[in-house]
Amino acid sequence: MLNGQTTTVHGFLYQNGVYTDVNPPGGGTSEATGINNAGVVVGHYADLLGQVFGFMYYNGQWTQINARSGGATGIFGINDHNDLVGTWSGFNGLHPIKGVPKKSIPVPAK
Repeated sequence: MLNGQTTTVHGFLYQNGVYTDVNPPGGGTSEATGINNAGVVVGHYADLLGQVFGFMYYNGQWTQINARSGGATGIFGINDHNDLVGTWSGFNGLHPIKGVPKKSIPVPAK
């Protein structure tokens, strides 16, 4: 709370002097946790029902990442091959995840 008001936290991208709000459509709060050299941003967000998903964002395009249904997915990093690293929380605790998402977003050719 800030001055008695509730606040919503959003991730952001600061690039070339411009701030971009990095909060997926339908997201309540978000956290941007990584970016690669191509400018693909990753992180996680909670939707308005409190469910937590990972995301990839590039140039206005979004990909939701859900490692497994029934748990929360947090993405914490991305490399230049779009390999992701994060965690999935299930009924029996946190589990590390590493891999490439099934659905990817287009990125510029190098």
